[in-house]
Amino acid sequence: MGRLLLTFAGVLLVACGGRSSDAGAAGSGGRSAVGIAGAGGVGVASAGTAGSALECQWPDPACVRDCATPGFVRAVCVDGDWQCPDGGSHFDECPLDSCSRDNGECCDHATGHLSASACGADGKRVPCEGTATHIENKAACIPDSVNLTNCLELDGQACEAGLECSNSGGCRLHCSCVAEDVGLVWFCTVPVC
Repeated sequence: MGRLLLTFAGVLLVACGGRSSDAGAAGSGGRSAVGIAGAGGVGVASAGTAGSALECQWPDPACVRDCATPGFVRAVCVDGDWQCPDGGSHFDECPLDSCSRDNGECCDHATGHLSASACGADGKRVPCEGTATHIENKAACIPDSVNLTNCLELDGQACEAGLECSNSGGCRLHCSCVAEDVGLVWFCTVPVC
């Protein structure tokens, strides 16, 4: 009881809301970040030649290459307006079931096993395999048989082989049923993000 394994997720967050403020890096076309006002703060970015630049307010919007492709691309400041580069789209303008907004998580509520569905040719997630059902991004996946809402309560308790349990959230606590000297018990890992 009370034993938890802490794991590192390997995520580096930048003080300006998770985005790098180095807009003047090689290949950025001369754009530069100016006056970032701390985490979650508001600053400005400029583009163009010195003295003639119009400013964009930070934070910049989230952009994706297209609504069918997961992953973000950096917005650029053009004449005082944030724009998504190379025909990209604003993340918020993509449909909720598009592959860029839906990470495709599937949960088998009998076992608690998480899996992911593929991105279909239409840019939307394909149905989950087997008995798994689609769940919202980072939602909990808890076996129906455990009858609780927080997987951490399972740590050290007896369990059935093959069961898993995952809490909701970006840094998700995950529990598995493992064999120990006393039999099968829940073993939970807590990511440090």
